[in-house]
Amino acid sequence: MGSFSKIEGLAKNDIYELYDAGGELTNVLQRRRFSTGMAAFLDCLKQLMDHVTAEDSSVRFPETCTISHDKIGEISIKLPFGSADETWTRALKSILRALKTLLLYATR
Repeated sequence: MGSFSKIEGLAKNDIYELYDAGGELTNVLQRRRFSTGMAAFLDCLKQLMDHVTAEDSSVRFPETCTISHDKIGEISIKLPFGSADETWTRALKSILRALKTLLLYATR
């Protein structure tokens, strides 16, 4: 069937999908679980970024990578309904910038 990424909560035994199976209206619950999973992933990323900056104060993340709750760079990571795909794509680009900075830190 393939590989399906998931994220699991530590406090509760909640499991959220990190994939979206499609845009059908019947999948509202699945899209909500995906959005919650992406917010949890963003929280993990923030914890890692905080740890790295505490370890090495010379590491600087771009301003667009500021994470607050379910937003990165003031853009929500939750999957939008309708025509906000470009905004969501900008949020994903900010995640990639943060991951790139972490990769550069890890490989030096």
